[in-house]
Amino acid sequence: MTETRVATPDVVLAIKKEEVVGAINDLQAEGGLEHAQARIAAVAIEQLEGDQAIAAQRAIVDGADPFLLELLLRGSVSEPIRTAHHQGPASLEGEARWWWLTLASRSWDEASVENATVLDKLQHLWKSLAWLARATDEEMHDAAQAELHKILATPYKSETVAGVELVRVYRSDRGFAAAYWDASDPQAYACVELDDGVRLLASAKDPLEERGFESTGWKVKAPQFWVWVPPSE
Repeated sequence: MTETRVATPDVVLAIKKEEVVGAINDLQAEGGLEHAQARIAAVAIEQLEGDQAIAAQRAIVDGADPFLLELLLRGSVSEPIRTAHHQGPASLEGEARWWWLTLASRSWDEASVENATVLDKLQHLWKSLAWLARATDEEMHDAAQAELHKILATPYKSETVAGVELVRVYRSDRGFAAAYWDASDPQAYACVELDDGVRLLASAKDPLEERGFESTGWKVKAPQFWVWVPPSE
């Protein structure tokens, strides 16, 4: 009797990775990739995962952020910084918020630098780590305070959203932090509109329905987090 073996998802994934790496090597052999390019791509597929993959992606592609800076400074990522990386910093409080703000003050600002190269981002990373290693508590506090002021100055428009009037609508992924952290006028909820028209609606604590929002047309991801996707043309 012939034995039938069923490939597990891990085996299938390993096979697909081998096929991709093989295609990269073939492309290099044909002159379509330089050796360094092929090596980077192959290592990323074969060896990088989890925090190491995020670190490489930030260092080379998107530039330094609080996640990468803390990982390099301390050898690991704290739970507050990890939460901020995946969900945004709006929920951070106390010392965790100030530490994130300090790291954010030395993060790469992609919007301010056009046509930046990988070398530009690596040089910025080196300078940021050097500053964090030598900065005094007072310098760190001043940097965090300046970063907070920058976030609070994020522009917004007040609109009716899901049946509720005068909701702050931001065009920045830091909009929720700007709304929740505004000590002079703290907001219990806010909306962020992405470049593709998708809207994210979130509440700092209470379920959105308890705040009077109507879920019709929204995808309820969680009681405090809804998503609206514009209809396709």
